[in-house]
Amino acid sequence: MEAPEATPTRIGINLDGELVGDRSALHGWLDLFATLGFDCVEITPLGLIRNRVLNGRACSSLLNALSGYDFSYTVHAPMEIDLANRSSFRFSEKMAKACIEFSALLDAKILVLHSGYVRPEGKIPTPKAMETLVSLTRRCASYAGNMGISVGIENGELAPIHFCRRIDRLLDVIKGIGMDNVGVTFDFGHAYLSANYYGFDFMGAVREALPFIIHVHVTDNFGKFNPSEPGEKDTSLGLGDLHLPIGWGSVPYRDVFRLIRPVYKGVYLMEIDRRYKRHLRSSAMRVRELLG
Repeated sequence: MEAPEATPTRIGINLDGELVGDRSALHGWLDLFATLGFDCVEITPLGLIRNRVLNGRACSSLLNALSGYDFSYTVHAPMEIDLANRSSFRFSEKMAKACIEFSALLDAKILVLHSGYVRPEGKIPTPKAMETLVSLTRRCASYAGNMGISVGIENGELAPIHFCRRIDRLLDVIKGIGMDNVGVTFDFGHAYLSANYYGFDFMGAVREALPFIIHVHVTDNFGKFNPSEPGEKDTSLGLGDLHLPIGWGSVPYRDVFRLIRPVYKGVYLMEIDRRYKRHLRSSAMRVRELLG
């Protein structure tokens, strides 16, 4: 599967979802992103979906705010969507379709979805949960495909509630869905933590997933975790999915980019915690340097 056409060196940045409804703060961040030369912004529609339906007035307000900028956009669906559980599928499917409609409003060609959750937390996923995830994602992807949108399913965080913490399980899902507009959103930070936790080869996982990758999240951490609480995040202890500026942690991005650059033609979307605002410039420079 090929990623949607894009200039190989396009660099993107995540917009904290809590900023979407704050017009003054939103403009400040977008001005910064434009000044730093980011090509793409990833938006989570927090506050724009009400009772599982897009709110027209809120969307119009956001579109008006974005009209003065020349970014392309990708969309990250809210974490509440859970397509792996039959008990919540009506809620989740409606939410996913609202995100697809929001993507169409932004002319965003990629919608990022998480793969769902294991309930109760830590339980081994059942074949029924896999079947549910595949079936519901197909329905959502069909709806997205009619609007020219691809769905990138993201490998989950290390917390035991996430369905696809392992890359091999995510690839089983992608292959089971078997649709041209469904691929992998590869979060290198998540995968780096999972590789250390489960003991699989990180670069081997990147290599195995590469033919299916349509979008990437570039973020840094130290690959360390609390064995008794794998999802814990603690910067002082270096634990968990910290969303650090690139180069602060130990994800081997030089090797990663050397491997994927000849094949992957999508956006390199940095996910960095907003408290590191003053380090966005150096982080973007680091990514461009590593990409050559």
